[in-house]
Amino acid sequence: MHVPDGILAPPVWMGLATASAFALGYVGRRLRQQTWQQNIPLMGVMGAFVFAAQMVNFPILPGTSSHLLGSALLTLTLGQPLASMAMTAVLTLQAFIFQDGGVLALGANVFNMAVMGTLVAQWAGRAFGLYKKTWGAVAAGWFSVTIAGALAVAELLASGIRLPSWSVWLALGALALTGIVEGLLTAAILALLERSGLRKLETPIGRQSRIVAVTALLSVVALTAGALIASADPDILETALVKTGLDKLATTLLQSPFGDYQAPIAGPSWLRQVLAGALGIALIVGAALLLARFYTSRKKLPPRCTTSS
Repeated sequence: MHVPDGILAPPVWMGLATASAFALGYVGRRLRQQTWQQNIPLMGVMGAFVFAAQMVNFPILPGTSSHLLGSALLTLTLGQPLASMAMTAVLTLQAFIFQDGGVLALGANVFNMAVMGTLVAQWAGRAFGLYKKTWGAVAAGWFSVTIAGALAVAELLASGIRLPSWSVWLALGALALTGIVEGLLTAAILALLERSGLRKLETPIGRQSRIVAVTALLSVVALTAGALIASADPDILETALVKTGLDKLATTLLQSPFGDYQAPIAGPSWLRQVLAGALGIALIVGAALLLARFYTSRKKLPPRCTTSS
């Protein structure tokens, strides 16, 4: 699902980077108008869980795997503005620290998953949740994955890359199947969080200790599963690139000692992955706290005074 560098044409990744910057700027203005600081613990652990869950690849088709995207889960628990910021933090750390997704293509990945993925999830959750909340969660998960993945395929085509029709249909079919899994997992996790104290979605939450504890436990489980039992097959986008030989175009602009989610220590692969994942979780939580401090300090600035002569 993460687009690497070297694949998208410069006009495409530059245009998407610009669009993402404007979208995040608008989201930032919305956040300054809301009281959301009490949701920071939940934002941190939800972002950490999505980061850990994305490390758990599960088989979706022969030779192809997928993983939880998390846009719908973040949107239905945090609200769209905060979810967009949390997903952007996850994608940024993945690109710069773990070399998952390109640095130049970061704007494209943010647009696909943090902007459109959360907006689509918000729409689907509301539209399909009018009759039953569970249907809203399933629909939000399905639409967020299929739209984000379809956008990535469209961006490849817009970059002048000629994909065989069979590879496009294979990718879209795998995305549709992944969306079903995403929707069911989103509904199940939301049900668990609601039983832990999350009573109403997309509203400020008072007491979050139980929710934070449950989500932190889920993050540990996801991180362990990712290291021990995750599928080694490439994900949908990687499979399409490999089968068409386009993976040779992918480049790595920045070298990181934690590339491919492996800590630079001696030891078995699963241990190095767990340590790298633990670092990612800590960085996500730290990013949430820094974001809260930034917006809190901006709100405390005194208004400008003008004097007349």
